[in-house]
Amino acid sequence: MEKGESRLQQLQGDVEDTKVIMVETYNKAIDRRINLEDTEERAEALLESSRRFQRTSRKVREKETGGPQLQQIQMDVEEVRLKLCNEANDLQKRADALCESVNIKS
Repeated sequence: MEKGESRLQQLQGDVEDTKVIMVETYNKAIDRRINLEDTEERAEALLESSRRFQRTSRKVREKETGGPQLQQIQMDVEEVRLKLCNEANDLQKRADALCESVNIKS
């Protein structure tokens, strides 16, 4: 009987080890989901900021007087808008990659 009990104890230990691994994997998936949601929220906020900058730059362009200061402001606003758009796109790509890594569709 000692062999059978030893084998049973080994199997129970293996089951416990597997259970621990499964719980850790589940917790990591939950953490990834939370990080993904945070990244998506940041990407959406950045995209909205980009849109506000775009509207502002459009208004500035409409009020053009031809002065060099105004032209510089317009170029600065456009540069910031482009940077924000690029960051928003990068964050969206990261969010998409995270979605794919955990097989979640956004």
